[in-house]
Amino acid sequence: MAGDSFEGSGGVWRFHRGAHWAGHAKLVGMNRKTKVMLPDGREMDAVELGFQTGGEHWNEYMLDDGSVVKIKLVVTNVVRIEGMYDERGMPTYLAQSTNVMAVSAPEDLRKKD
Repeated sequence: MAGDSFEGSGGVWRFHRGAHWAGHAKLVGMNRKTKVMLPDGREMDAVELGFQTGGEHWNEYMLDDGSVVKIKLVVTNVVRIEGMYDERGMPTYLAQSTNVMAVSAPEDLRKKD
């Protein structure tokens, strides 16, 4: 199930099991109880977690037309599913995120005034 995503209230949720990262940025969010609906229809208890951003890096793609597209995933919310673990005993997390995109196109593709 790691890497799966589904639509939920407020955006797209992605499963990520047993991951962790270190960071030194501002803490986001509060630890509080909530409920989440899984893709199979089960409603599960979860804990909304505060988190630190360890880095938000851009993926860069050079297109055949000479444009450069940069995309990064920005996590906006993380919850830990109560009582759900992977085969190694690691807890299951859901991350709500959005994608940010920036484009740099060659002059000949840009709108002329």
